[in-house]
Amino acid sequence: MIGSKTGISFDFITSSKYRSQEYALAQGAGDIIAMESDDFDRAEDNNYKLTRSYISDPIGFIMKFNNQNSVKTVATVRGTYLPDSFYKDYEIEYFDTLQEVLKQVVNDKVDAGYIYELAFEMVEQLPIYKNLRMTATENFNMNMAVGNSAVGALYSILEKAIVNISDSELSDIEYKNLAKRQYPSSLDSLKDNWAIMVLFVFLIFTLSVVIVILTKNNRLKLKHNDELQKALAKAKESDESKSLFLLSMSHDLRTPMNSIVGNSDFALRDLDNKDNVKSSLLDIKASSGLLSNIIEELLDLSSLEQYEIPLKNEAFDISKLVEGLMERTKLVAKQKNLTSSYDIKTDHDIVIGDPKRLLRVFENIVNNSVIYSEKGNINLSMVENSIDEFNSEYKVVISDTGIGMSKEQLDRIFEKFYSVKTTKTYKTGGLGIGLNIAKGILDKMNASVEIESELGSGTVFTCKIPLKIVNSEGKKEKKEEIFLDLSDKKLLLVEDIEINVKIMVKMLSKTSINVVVAHNGKEALEMFKADDSFDIIFMDLQMPVMDGYEATRQIRAIDSDKAKSVPIIAVSANAFDKDIIRALNAGVNEHFAKPIGLDRMLELLKRYF
Repeated sequence: MIGSKTGISFDFITSSKYRSQEYALAQGAGDIIAMESDDFDRAEDNNYKLTRSYISDPIGFIMKFNNQNSVKTVATVRGTYLPDSFYKDYEIEYFDTLQEVLKQVVNDKVDAGYIYELAFEMVEQLPIYKNLRMTATENFNMNMAVGNSAVGALYSILEKAIVNISDSELSDIEYKNLAKRQYPSSLDSLKDNWAIMVLFVFLIFTLSVVIVILTKNNRLKLKHNDELQKALAKAKESDESKSLFLLSMSHDLRTPMNSIVGNSDFALRDLDNKDNVKSSLLDIKASSGLLSNIIEELLDLSSLEQYEIPLKNEAFDISKLVEGLMERTKLVAKQKNLTSSYDIKTDHDIVIGDPKRLLRVFENIVNNSVIYSEKGNINLSMVENSIDEFNSEYKVVISDTGIGMSKEQLDRIFEKFYSVKTTKTYKTGGLGIGLNIAKGILDKMNASVEIESELGSGTVFTCKIPLKIVNSEGKKEKKEEIFLDLSDKKLLLVEDIEINVKIMVKMLSKTSINVVVAHNGKEALEMFKADDSFDIIFMDLQMPVMDGYEATRQIRAIDSDKAKSVPIIAVSANAFDKDIIRALNAGVNEHFAKPIGLDRMLELLKRYF
């Protein structure tokens, strides 16, 4: 992993004892220790320097459930990290494999075992270990140790490389060679095949084996300084991409904001001229749409980084989804003197999946084609290929006659923070990371995307998406316009930002519902205690004095039937999956993400009245 990110090649040797690699480092026999605990005092005493931590794994005791005795004897695997206090507090017995350690615990030969939590997770489902439990005592933070002779350019390279290891890559390091392997149903089956057993032990202790990385001493001499500088430049590449992305984001956010602020001033100063006010309002609406798209891209990117995009499973018409997108694309393409076309050949239109996310994928790719095409046609074709009676693969090909992409762009197009934006495309109003997001969503759908492109010859995107198919009865009826008369209902609106209050009150006035406003959670709680006649509560989550989470918990804690049953809707810009779960745990009925449109508001109210 580090080698691929820096371009440096390494020679590897292993050490059977956890601390013995320090001696090799001190003698100059090695330059780097790949896995070292974060004992900075020890590092200083032994004349080596620690990088930042890149893996943190719980470590602790394995005991029987019914063991109530104090721990005196401890079994562990050779090479496992042990705190210095262990050597005086316990009698330690060392073994070569995890199986031997666990066998000692099962047969009451020792009071406890001491292993990494990840190692135990790999085997805890085996019947022989069903009576064992693990108690984590601390986190073992893994760092890289660099000998003083190598501190300098090499240390900087390693630091940069570690910073740019993504969460998914770290998960791969921890689980790739462990979680995806099939374990036997008993230890005896491992013993019958020594090759499998050796592989099993090796995989389990990937995180606890100390690897001493040896490089030739002369590689760090001046004659190889150019090689190190090249490696350092490669390690900085990801940082530069992130910096360019942030600069682009700053520009893209300010552009629609300037339009919104400027046109708002124009409209306020020219209220008597209805045509000018209408023109300003249309510009504000268009700029708001651009700003909303940018925020959506940022939320999607952040969610993908944290693996937080929850995919829905609902019935929808994939043909209508594609048709609607391409009909809208016609209008946009026409403004650039482009043509657009589409061809759909499917036997089953109604499928089960996440229509919002899938539309996001197609929109990002089609919009990219429109942005980077100056003449010609944008075409989308969709063909259904049956997998079995209940599943089909939908092959969607989107092609354009645009400027195409270079080999470098094709190689980097799905990299984190890499943007394909150019000075010619800033006016389009996006962050240029739509393809990154599309790829991330498709990955979560177990779908794929391939790109063929050459500079000056256009681009072809091919998506293959597996989906469950349903009967035509699953088609949705055309949405009817909603009219609500809630003049006999009372709503408590909890919101601290005045402009949001005005917008919400204006939208709610379409229903004639009686609105009472509280400006923070504490004020809302006091209002509800004084008068619990509210039929529904709209609760912002991020507020001063008392936030919406705590206000909801305290309202639900009131000893009355109304407090327990009144619908509380979280209306908030905190829209990540973890925010939604936190709100639901606090007691809200559902989460309603800002920004809010009138149709969504009416649909929500219709569900409760």
